Amino acid sequence: MKIEVLERPFDKSQIKQRPGRGGQMLDYVETPAVIRRLNEAFDYNWHFEVMEYQITDTEAVVLAKLTANGITKMQFGSSAISKGKDGTIYNTGDALKGAASDALKKCATLFGVGLHLYEDENGPQPENPKTEGETEVFNPKRAFEKCVEEFGPDAVEAELAKYGIKSMQDWPQSRTFWAELYRKLKSAQKAAKSNE
Repeated sequence: MKIEVLERPFDKSQIKQRPGRGGQMLDYVETPAVIRRLNEAFDYNWHFEVMEYQITDTEAVVLAKLTANGITKMQFGSSAISKGKDGTIYNTGDALKGAASDALKKCATLFGVGLHLYEDENGPQPENPKTEGETEVFNPKRAFEKCVEEFGPDAVEAELAKYGIKSMQDWPQSRTFWAELYRKLKSAQKAAKSNE
């Protein structure tokens, strides 16, 4: 693994912009640039796989993993669904492809690719949580991502399997469940470190 290659900032000519929420312009790099960076850093020895996908009325969502040098990173990606005037969805394949590309770029970020785009003061800022009145809407996707980033996908999947949870459609919508899952994983991590 060539860490200096993974973390090398992209040239300004490779950085594009797109509109984000609240009228903000967000910096990003296109998927081919990320693929070239991964090829360079891992000598073409990496694997990307879509684990699950879901199509809603408004978007396609995929859960994918990127593996290189025995290290696996998992992330979600999404892409908007386009509909005709009669409500017919006509870009399902393109939306899934876009969601997979989004997930690949997010996984690559966990290896260090493009992190400078998020560290720049003028780059994209963290999104504010959605609210209904004064109450924050709980998002199990964010809870899952936090656990994966902290403990790795294998540990999270193994713990979820103990509850018979095998896909994102089965995820509990309970903040308490995810908080307890996090505590269990943290406790197991500490126990493993103390036994080393």
